[in-house]
Amino acid sequence: MTSVAETPLRRARFLLGCGTVAGLLFPVLSFGQAFTRSGFDLRRHAVSSLTLGDLGWLQVIAFVGTRAPRWPDRH
Repeated sequence: MTSVAETPLRRARFLLGCGTVAGLLFPVLSFGQAFTRSGFDLRRHAVSSLTLGDLGWLQVIAFVGTRAPRWPDRH
């Protein structure tokens, strides 16, 4: 049997784990694209401009994928 106090703790640990993964995954995906995209310069262009062009869907997935773990926190 699961106690009532154990459920919020379990949920908090899950959300912290998701945040950790998202926090590590987003820079890896973004910098990976920034360094492989020809003509892209991090000193001149925002990371969000990676959504433009033929491979923009990759950055959109990075934005959505790292946002998704926080959705269960809504009440």
